[in-house]
Parts: sequence; structure tokens; C-alpha cells
Amino acid sequence: MKKFIKATLLFTLIISILASSGCGDKRKGELTRELATEILNQHLAAQSLSELEFSDGGIERAEQDGIIQKQDGYPPNYCFTNMGLKMVDTVIRQNYILGKWVNEVPRFGINPGISEQVSEVNGIAEGPTPNIKVVEYVTNFQFPPKMKPMTRYIFSGRKKTSVFQKYDDGWRFAQ
Repeated sequence: MKKFIKATLLFTLIISILASSGCGDKRKGELTRELATEILNQHLAAQSLSELEFSDGGIERAEQDGIIQKQDGYPPNYCFTNMGLKMVDTVIRQNYILGKWVNEVPRFGINPGISEQVSEVNGIAEGPTPNIKVVEYVTNFQFPPKMKPMTRYIFSGRKKTSVFQKYDDGWRFAQ
């Protein structure tokens, strides 16, 4: 019985030392894809998109499907039709789509509220100096349900790269 009590006390002491030394803090260990996703999602949750861009051929498909219509002038500008407004009315800042210049992607301004979330971390590479990591990942935009059909015409996420730095308290988003 004494051996059991001693073993229990020793086990409790070891667990308390490990817990107080931070061995259980996952941010202090290696930067994993799961940890990078968690940190990135915290960073992205504090931001909101200000514009949405049409995907390749999206402006033409949207015009063909009656979602937008071309306005007079050069460069050609567009606005949402009544059918298009039903999908985006609470999201858009104004019913105006910035025109398509030679190398410019058509886009429209949106109200705050659409954010993005990490869908996948593609890779983690060593940075240029110790304690720096470069993370490549893909995000998805968090659209309201009635706007989901617009993903046929606009980008619904993007591929990004961010830098992480390891501090004494663990990994942090750097840029």
C-alpha cells in the first residue's frame, strides 16, 4: 500500500512539473498543419473581405445567365439585374461592378461580413532564418446561403502564403 501511495505521489508530481513547464502547450512544439490552420483561422476571423472578384469567364457566364448586364461606356461596366440582386442584395455596397480593363479582373465592392476560413494547408517550409516557417494554404469564403449560386461566377476562395514566427510562448502569425 505504501508503494502505491508513493507511486501515485510521484506520478502526480511528474504530471504537475510537465504541465507547468509547458510541455502540454501545442503552440510551443513543432508547427503542424493543424496548428497552422488554427492560428490562421483566428487571424482570418478578425478580417473581412471588401471586394469579390469574378473568376475566369465568370463575367461572361453571369451576363449570359442574366445575373448582370453591361452598361454603356468604356471600359464596359456592369450592374446586377433583378435576378442577380436577389443573390447579392444584402452583400453588395452598391449595384456597380468595376469594369474589365485589359489586365484587370472585374470585381464588386461588398459590405463587411464575408470572411474566409482555411480549407487546407498545402505545405509548411523552412523560412530564411531559424524559427521562421512559410505556410501555403487555401481558403474558402464564408458566403450567406442565398449567395452560394454566385460561386459559379466569382472566386469562392484563394491560395495564400503566410509567414509564422516562433516566440518563447509559441508560434504566431507574422505576415
